Amino acid sequence: NTMVSKRGKQNAGLTIAFHGTPKTAEKSIEDKGLLVPGEKGVAHRTDSGWWGAGIYLSPDINLAAAYGSGGVLFLCAVIRGRVCKLAARLDGGNLKHGYDSHEDPSGNEWILFNSAHILPIYAIKL
Repeated sequence: NTMVSKRGKQNAGLTIAFHGTPKTAEKSIEDKGLLVPGEKGVAHRTDSGWWGAGIYLSPDINLAAAYGSGGVLFLCAVIRGRVCKLAARLDGGNLKHGYDSHEDPSGNEWILFNSAHILPIYAIKL
């Protein structure tokens, strides 16, 4: 396991998070998985990515559902790796060197930069 050898067992465990998206993106996510903005023409829907240009998930189902706009909520298995807890917005910035993901100051927004670290398991219609 690359993550275990690179970051240690404590940073390689699975956790659950949610990704909310409009219904128009459901089929693409079911077919291709969640993609990092810039991969295969994918772009952020709401802004440049306050906490970085990655895939946004949340451990808070209500926060993720708000981004779903009445569409779909994906329950995902996630490997966060080494997490950079941000104090200031990055507005579309890249992954911080030496880390695998970002976290906003509240801890409720997780930003991943490698689509292989996210596995959508269930799609919940909102």
